[in-house]
Amino acid sequence: MTFYAKVPGSKVFKTSSVVYACWSPHVPAESVVLLESGALFLFDLESCFRRSRTSNSSAHFRGTKLPVSWDADSDSGNCKWLSCEISWHPRILIVARFDVVFLVDLRFGGCAVSCLAKVEMLRMYTSVQNEWFLTFTMAGFDDFCFALASDSLLVLCDVRKPMMPLLQWAHSLDNPCHINVFRLSEFKLEG
Repeated sequence: MTFYAKVPGSKVFKTSSVVYACWSPHVPAESVVLLESGALFLFDLESCFRRSRTSNSSAHFRGTKLPVSWDADSDSGNCKWLSCEISWHPRILIVARFDVVFLVDLRFGGCAVSCLAKVEMLRMYTSVQNEWFLTFTMAGFDDFCFALASDSLLVLCDVRKPMMPLLQWAHSLDNPCHINVFRLSEFKLEG
């Protein structure tokens, strides 16, 4: 899918493909879009609809490109981006790449990027040398926890404890591409 966005102060432009898009659990009219280039856009649909009602024109979705500076590896263009989610605060994003998971803090008018997990942290638990993150998801019941799957491991992490997996399991799945996280209490055990 090719992504078209109209950013305030610019003309309509065509960029790389959409990797992932998510809705804010805190501000229902906001969405964040991650492109395969690593660029992040924030869309505020409420302001878009407000503008279209007052100007009696058709709605144009305006995305704001977020001023995120990734690490040097991202600039090479060889990075595979996996996903992005909004965490415990409407301006805290978790962004996953094949080798690292970032916390992007957009509060206080700036953009601070920190590392939550690196693929190297898995190498002490597995013998596979070319281990990469394959999929990422936030735990729906907890805005602080997220899960990652690699070629051989599934790990549960917490944004409050960077680089320290809470749990890890060796799995025997062939190329996992999706994860769902549930509370154990959600399963009704029949005895």
